[in-house]
Amino acid sequence: MERRSGILIGSDRCFVDTECWIALLNKRDNLHKTADTIYKHRMESGSSLVTTSCVLTETFNALANPAFKPSVIAFRRHPGWRSSLSIPPCG
Repeated sequence: MERRSGILIGSDRCFVDTECWIALLNKRDNLHKTADTIYKHRMESGSSLVTTSCVLTETFNALANPAFKPSVIAFRRHPGWRSSLSIPPCG
């Protein structure tokens, strides 16, 4: 397994941590381009993503600033994110 920009990369599944979600949703983040490229590649190749509800809570709290609200809403409304994402409970 390899870790890049908050994504733990395996063969067909990737664990995505807070660092990656923030980089994806914040275009000014210094890892945005890398995370976006990896994310798009993984989606195109049919990979599934794994994260936790704790990671998503941490991400959305970190992006609670009103400036990030449009990005968070667009992400939550994107039709593909739920179908390719597994979210086991924390703990």
